[in-house]
Amino acid sequence: ISIVFIDEIDKIRQGSEQKGGAASTNVQAELLRLIESTFYRLESRLPIGKSVCKIDISQVLFIVGGAFENLQVKHADKAVGFTTEPVATNRILTADDYISYGMMPELMGRFSYFVQLKGLKKDELRKILFNPYNGPLQQYKELLHTSTQVPCEVIEHLLNNACERHLGARGLHQQVG
Repeated sequence: ISIVFIDEIDKIRQGSEQKGGAASTNVQAELLRLIESTFYRLESRLPIGKSVCKIDISQVLFIVGGAFENLQVKHADKAVGFTTEPVATNRILTADDYISYGMMPELMGRFSYFVQLKGLKKDELRKILFNPYNGPLQQYKELLHTSTQVPCEVIEHLLNNACERHLGARGLHQQVG
């Protein structure tokens, strides 16, 4: 049994702002062909010739993920009062929501579960940053061969930047000017 995780699946939606809308449709169609088949024919074109092999994917679990930016806001109810936040921000999204976002209905029909994750809060990012085993601060200390403490101002700057830019845990690794 194997698991294949495909990240940033939202980047191949139809009608995306990126270059090739037709290319996005072709990528989704090829991914659909891969997910629904038992054996997948893999072709390799090498300088010395072409190689073909069949891969058994009957025991492969496919998991996809993506940010699907603005999907929830697009389908949420109107704002009420003096706020710009939609009322139904915690609405459970369905396959129809992803289809209207530009994903192929046939592809969305192959996924049994849809799970929504919320953005990390500042306290959660702080826990990640200070993780003693593999947190970013520990990685930097090992990389620089130092035990010097990082000033509180720098830590707060990192956390605020990651929160403001909605970068999540990846934002803790980015250098900020």
